[in-house]
Parts: sequence; structure tokens; C-alpha cells
Amino acid sequence: MWCAPAAPGTPPGLRPVPRLSRPALIALEHLDPGEIALSRYGRVADGTTFTRRVRPGQTLFGKRRAYQRKAAYAEVDAICSGDILVFEAMPGQISPRLLPFLVHSDAFFDHALGTSAGSLSPRTNWRALADFEVALPDIDEQERIADLLWAIENHRARLQTLRAAGDVTREASVRLGLKRAAEEQVTPVTELLAKSAVGVVVRPASHYTDAADGVVALRSLNVQPGGFTLDDVVRFKPDSHAALSKSTLQVGDVVVVRTGRPGDAAVVNEEVAGLNCIDLIILRTKNSLDPHYLAAFLNSDGGRSQVRRGSAGTAQQHFNVGALRKLEIPLPEVEQQQRLVGVWQRLTENVNTVQAEMDSLSALRSSLVDAVFGGAP
Repeated sequence: MWCAPAAPGTPPGLRPVPRLSRPALIALEHLDPGEIALSRYGRVADGTTFTRRVRPGQTLFGKRRAYQRKAAYAEVDAICSGDILVFEAMPGQISPRLLPFLVHSDAFFDHALGTSAGSLSPRTNWRALADFEVALPDIDEQERIADLLWAIENHRARLQTLRAAGDVTREASVRLGLKRAAEEQVTPVTELLAKSAVGVVVRPASHYTDAADGVVALRSLNVQPGGFTLDDVVRFKPDSHAALSKSTLQVGDVVVVRTGRPGDAAVVNEEVAGLNCIDLIILRTKNSLDPHYLAAFLNSDGGRSQVRRGSAGTAQQHFNVGALRKLEIPLPEVEQQQRLVGVWQRLTENVNTVQAEMDSLSALRSSLVDAVFGGAP
């Protein structure tokens, strides 16, 4: 046996949590998928029915919906939800510092998924997890492995802080640039557009094909603020794509989400030019409006505020072309727009560089964990 369920405790025994003004409370939503460290907590003082005690050095595992891969290393005294199992390393069997990485291994999560029961909210339990077996090196070797894994994790955490600062810097730069531009001139968007249209909305599924020669059609889920993701796409039949040429994307078009996350905008680049689209707003600007500047405005706090005012619906917000045409955009000279866009793009590139390094470290951690504990090849 490499670990055991932690003994239950009661809230009155808590001591003040380091760096927190009041005792900590850990609910399932405080565990971020794939993250070892806890970055946020609730407060016992706000009221809770939780009674499960957590002590520094223990490992937390979300037993509900284990596919979310929620597990973390506790660094504070706290109490936690009953949907969280609290593991304590068995002395001499496994290092407490290595245990959270074991719990994050593919082998452990595969076992947790295989022992989960229930349809809407599947759960596993300690008795089922106790059957998990793993070959462990000796304690000294475990500590050396833990040192390496924690060095990776700590560096990744520093990069995460740097990335957050980069996001804040970029958002502040956009906000300041638009504020100063608004002091000069604000213009209705409709006066600056050469084209405004909507992608396919009538029975788009009738045009779908699984054939390799199908043409990708972008949907709302493929559009993110400032870019595109092509992990989950549908394809139109070639003849349907030809017949629906009005919704074919060109380089420089601004694509705007209508439903779900209304206002999310990105500029069409060479990678997605020539694709079709479904239920997305397509904007083509006149020479007086840089498309990247327009997209930055739509993704900004000020732009989103206007979009929200023009969106209909409660459960699923919807934004239409008519509402978009009523938006008013701060409009400096096009040369100044391009200078601002250049600054914002460099800030975005800095953030993306940091994120790429974080992703590399995550991949390195995963490969090392699976090399030690076994997992997917």
C-alpha cells in the first residue's frame, strides 16, 4: 500500500492558513484540471458543510468526474468537499512530494475512470482506487525524481505568473489606446464596412460531408479572440461550398461570433482563407479601418460592453448584423491604428512565447511522470 485515505478531522482544529487571512476551504471547483498547485481557495467563514480535514503535504483527488483530471498538492491547512479524496503517503513507501505526480499519471487516471460508476456524475471511491498497483523506486530515488518534477512545476508556475502579467499589460495597452482614440473621434462601424454578411444559417448540416475533399466550414467554437482553432471542424461538400461562395472567407476579413460568446473576433489569415463558415458574421473593412484594429476593439472591454448591449437572449446570447452596425468605434487615422496594432501584436507574441514554454514544460512533466509510473506510450 503506497498511500492511505487521510484521517477525518473537524474544522475547529484549523490553524490560520499561510498567506490567507482566514482558514481555507477547498471545493472541487478550486482544483484546476491538470494543475498540481492550488491557486485559489474559499473561506470557512463564509459558511460550509464540509468537514473533511486537509493538512499540508497531503494530495487531493477529485473523485467526481475523474476524466477532468483534478488533483493537487495541499500546502495549507483546510477543509474540503466530500467530492475530494484526501491521500496521505505511507511512510517509507512513497514520498509525499512524489504522490501528487503519481495521481496525475495516465495510469492512475485510467484506473480512476475504469472504477467510476454513475451516468450523469460518475464517481470513483477509495476502495476501488486502493486496488491500483504501481512499481516504485526506492525512497532516495523517489526524492530525486520529486526534486526534478517540482523544479519543472515551479518554473512553470513562474511562467504562469509572467503570462498573467503579459495578459494584463496587453489589455491595459488596448484599453489605453482605444481611450485616447475615442478622445479624437468615434465613428459608427457601419460607415467603415465594405461588406457585412452572415455565414450559412439555413440547414448547414445538409451540406456536411466526411469525405477528404470536403471544404472546412468554421463554426463559433473555431473562433477565439484574435485567432482560430481547427481541432474540431466540419466540412462542406465541394459543390455546396461552390454554391455558398458568399460565405467564403478572404484574407483580411474579420470573423465575429454571433451565438454563445457573441463578439469574439479574429482576422482571417492565409491558414483559414478560402474556408466557409456557419452562423458567423463576416466583415470586410474599407481602407479607413484596419481589420486587426477592428478585431482588437471587438475583443476589448469597451467593445464587449457594446456587444452585450446589442445581444438578445438569456441562456444563449445572440448577436446579429443589425446590432453590430450600430456599434461605435474609436477611430484614429489608419496609420495610428496600424501603430497600435503593431504594439498589441508584439505584446501578444510575448504572451504566446511564454505560453509555448509552459506547454513544453507540461509535456515534459507528463512524459517524465509516465516514464516513472507507466502510462500511454
